[in-house]
Amino acid sequence: MLAITDSPLARSTEVIGTYGPIKLRDLEAHMSFSRSALQRICAQLEALNWARRRVLDKAYALTYAIDDFLLQRNFQPLKWIKFSPF
Repeated sequence: MLAITDSPLARSTEVIGTYGPIKLRDLEAHMSFSRSALQRICAQLEALNWARRRVLDKAYALTYAIDDFLLQRNFQPLKWIKFSPF
């Protein structure tokens, strides 16, 4: 059985979130998909309003809608641990 992170949509969302805003050619360097497959994945992300392409440099960046989706699916945000020097 495939995990949710094995889907191309989830993997591309993770790469855009980690390295973004990211251009398509840079996204292609981080993932093992063809350029046309990545264009279809990015078009699907734009249709879901999870990512947008900036006009100036055509780089993809995630939007707030992905946060809303993850919170609705009970994905909890990372809890930041504060370390005290004492």
